[in-house]
Amino acid sequence: MMLQIQLSPSMTIDPWPLILQQRLRHLVDSYALAGKDPKPTGPFSHRLEHLVNHYSRAMVELAIAETLLEGWQEVPLVRGLPFLSQVQERLQAWQMESRTPYLTPSQFQSITGLDALLSFSCLLSENPRTAAQSGDYPF
Repeated sequence: MMLQIQLSPSMTIDPWPLILQQRLRHLVDSYALAGKDPKPTGPFSHRLEHLVNHYSRAMVELAIAETLLEGWQEVPLVRGLPFLSQVQERLQAWQMESRTPYLTPSQFQSITGLDALLSFSCLLSENPRTAAQSGDYPF
């Protein structure tokens, strides 16, 4: 039996906040990045949310992907708060040195399994802080 929800014409649901949140959750879950702190109310989640509030979700996604790529040289992979510290250092370097990620969209998509358009939009935006937020996409 399929559950159907009836919405009145005046009700609108904006799926973008959930979609963007799920993209980050996908990255964290796919690589078990939270380490020993998988709780949604734990320190890892709070720190990740802090990064998202300070930078755009798109920039955080790109920084996670680059940090993963560089982290694959270390066994075992750094996880938990130390991983987020590396992500934050990368974000700060990009901001202070006006650098951009070196990953290509296809590399990003291969590493993350996510559509690169949403993340790379922040590099084309005049305001990277607000890129990849709801309402930024034509579809």
